[in-house]
Amino acid sequence: MTAPEYTLRRAILRALIQCGGYLCPESALKDQVSLNVVPLPSQSDFDEALRTVDAERLVINGQGPIERTWKITEAGKVWAKENRV
Repeated sequence: MTAPEYTLRRAILRALIQCGGYLCPESALKDQVSLNVVPLPSQSDFDEALRTVDAERLVINGQGPIERTWKITEAGKVWAKENRV
């Protein structure tokens, strides 16, 4: 994992932790991550990072009425704690 990938992963998990266990719309998640990652991640980098953490079961997604929603899993919380997110 490269440093930018690690930074994006941490930002995604941090944003989902801040949601307090509620589902987070993808657009709100992207906005929150964009505030915390420099340089600003491209849409493709953000999408790839989401696919990766989803494949590793650190997050789960669902389909909201308008867009996908995301929530951190227990495994994601453990990863975040181990990596001091």
